[in-house]
Amino acid sequence: MDTADGRLRADLLRLLGAVRYQAGHLPQAEAILSGGSRAAAAAGERSVQARIGVLLAEIHAVQGEAKEGALAECEAAAALLDAEGDLAGLAGAWLAIGILPVLLGDAPAAALSFERAAACARQGGVHHEESEATGWLLVSFQQLPIPVSEAIGRAGQLLKTAAGDSWAQATILQPLSLLYGYAGRFADARAAIGRSQAIFTRSGSALNWGTGTMVAGRIELIAGDAAAAERVLTEGRLVADTSAPVMLAHTLVASAEVSRLTGEPEQAEASLRQALRIYQDRGAAPLAARAQAVLASLATRPPTESG
Repeated sequence: MDTADGRLRADLLRLLGAVRYQAGHLPQAEAILSGGSRAAAAAGERSVQARIGVLLAEIHAVQGEAKEGALAECEAAAALLDAEGDLAGLAGAWLAIGILPVLLGDAPAAALSFERAAACARQGGVHHEESEATGWLLVSFQQLPIPVSEAIGRAGQLLKTAAGDSWAQATILQPLSLLYGYAGRFADARAAIGRSQAIFTRSGSALNWGTGTMVAGRIELIAGDAAAAERVLTEGRLVADTSAPVMLAHTLVASAEVSRLTGEPEQAEASLRQALRIYQDRGAAPLAARAQAVLASLATRPPTESG
């Protein structure tokens, strides 16, 4: 295989892996992207290999498997892609650099990264990355010490800017719906998450749809309607068909909280143990530790608390 063929193969595998990732088929995406990384290395395509490495780091972070040094690897990839003038790749790198710390609770650093990702995406004309960066920026707002009303206002402006772009609107509406919930605007919250879920359903993005299911469940919990939350999260067990087991585990943890609130500790324990097995099988140690901690707290609750 000549260099040109090797470069084409590596880039096609990168694109295919990205598509499988969005569809929620994470194990397949990892395998495809790993093959693409090897093809890129053989062809001497450092920028393609860097872009694939960033995607793999993002997948691991979403699954709770962020490897030690992953952030440094993404930052090195960003430097390489910047030197190569690859704005699309650079936008993806800054997106991953933001996702890693936001999952660890360092929202201020994450927000700056998402803003940089969006700027690179706009400059490079890559709308998908811009939409993703904007959506994650709003997620980071949930951890920043700013008033909910201010976060909603900023989200509303971003939503107006995204007029005519359904995918961009869906990525904004999902975190905006939770902000509405925090503000007690439950009708707006339900309408926003409903619009977002409809778009993700039409686009076939099972990963985003699964995340939206958990957001919808959290909104109902905030509203004090545990029964509605249970209905929403039960519908989300459909996540199992997406081949994204960790997303299913996240849903099980949320469902366990609903079961606890509705006085069903046995069901809560069963859901948590199933989630724990998934986390352990995937090697997601931090998430497994959290599930174990919740199980331990459940066991020490007085019987009257669940009655």
